[in-house]
Amino acid sequence: MNWPLARWSRRRWAVVLACSLPMVALAFTEYFYFFPMTPLFLARAKDVRVPPKKGAIRLAFVGDVMLADAGRRILKRKGYDYPFGAVRPLLASADLLVGNLEGPIAVRARRNRAKRWSYKMPPEVAGALHRAGFRAMTLANNHSLDCGAAGLDETRWYLGHNGIVAFGGGRNERQAHRAMVMDVGPLRVALLGYLAPYTLVAGRIQSMVGLAAGPRRAGAALARPEALRRDIAAARSQADLVVVFLHIGGRYQALPTDFERELCHEAVEAGAQIVVACGTHIMGPMERYRGVPIFYSLGNFTFGSGNIRARFSLVGLVDLSPDGRWQAAYALPIYTVNWNPYVWFQPRLLRGFMARRVLGRLAQQSARYGTNLTVMSRWARLDRSARAERSVQAERLAGSARAERLVVPWQPRPDPFLRLDRLGSMSVRLDWSACCRPNDRHPAAFRIESQNPNASVWTSIPGGRATR
Repeated sequence: MNWPLARWSRRRWAVVLACSLPMVALAFTEYFYFFPMTPLFLARAKDVRVPPKKGAIRLAFVGDVMLADAGRRILKRKGYDYPFGAVRPLLASADLLVGNLEGPIAVRARRNRAKRWSYKMPPEVAGALHRAGFRAMTLANNHSLDCGAAGLDETRWYLGHNGIVAFGGGRNERQAHRAMVMDVGPLRVALLGYLAPYTLVAGRIQSMVGLAAGPRRAGAALARPEALRRDIAAARSQADLVVVFLHIGGRYQALPTDFERELCHEAVEAGAQIVVACGTHIMGPMERYRGVPIFYSLGNFTFGSGNIRARFSLVGLVDLSPDGRWQAAYALPIYTVNWNPYVWFQPRLLRGFMARRVLGRLAQQSARYGTNLTVMSRWARLDRSARAERSVQAERLAGSARAERLVVPWQPRPDPFLRLDRLGSMSVRLDWSACCRPNDRHPAAFRIESQNPNASVWTSIPGGRATR
């Protein structure tokens, strides 16, 4: 049989292959690094839909903000207002917008180039944040000292000069742990930011104690139980509502560890009415604990790295009544792969099938913790209704009954300490027979790494007895 293709010349075949290879490469990249038909599921600014407020006071929370690194050339060319262009209607709907500033804003301070990932942003970033609607930024994260104590001072100055309140970090422990109280409509809202003592990364404990503020040392507020109880009690005496921002989790960690959940629960038990966490660069589940909404990870927002693994993140909204009680909490999914040509360092809200798919995954993760989310077309909602209040009371009674049956009930108590004195790392083995929680699933062997190997650092291991 004489096929027409058999009569094609080598030159024609070469032209066909040359035209098809870019299409195959694009399809491969689209499927493995982004998702099929990306532009159909990304909302433009004019297509942004926001949950109705119905007269409520709305607080908005976003994850990591860092306008530098891989995106610095694009931002210099397009301007530092560019990253917020596709989500500006959403940000404008909030009465208070708070984010996590993942890096210093500095001019004179020098960046620590010895650190694997360190950042430094120009002063124009502070003005762009103000124009985007931010009124407060937490500095309690692992990049707060990327430019040293001088860089932290410059960051606070540039933010304050542009009308943005900085909290969670300061030139000493007192300033870092101080609650920043803001007037939001008829309410006074107190903001507190904390950095977790350690994160579990690939089976290793990475200590953050070297970044903690001390009596005469600049740094971030460290989330110790006694500090949470003291700071939150002081904040409640000044404000109607206390919001706690926590930096927890390792990179691309989908679910919080038991220790991280206990840390968030400790904040709630101390009196926090909203708990927001970030640090994993990807979205995490939600939980309603004792009637308080907890966002375990918002992920990235305008994060200027070239990372392609940080795909889906969240914008958290909490609607309040005039007396300060939360009515509903919303999670809106965003897509944050900067190298995607349809994103290009400008996060976009999801819509359509992909939004429902991501929100369905969020609902499944949250169901692990007994929290049921209502999945809508573009957001997930956590309600506080009369029925929810009854379920909260039932959860409290059931929790107290379970605690009575536990052989080793969890109680806040001082943790054993290991001293890292001028050591970059030390190997330890933990005896989990005296663990705080009977069902903790952490491995028995860890390696502790200090962020500041030239300093004497105290780090704590929650639960168990530690031996060198």
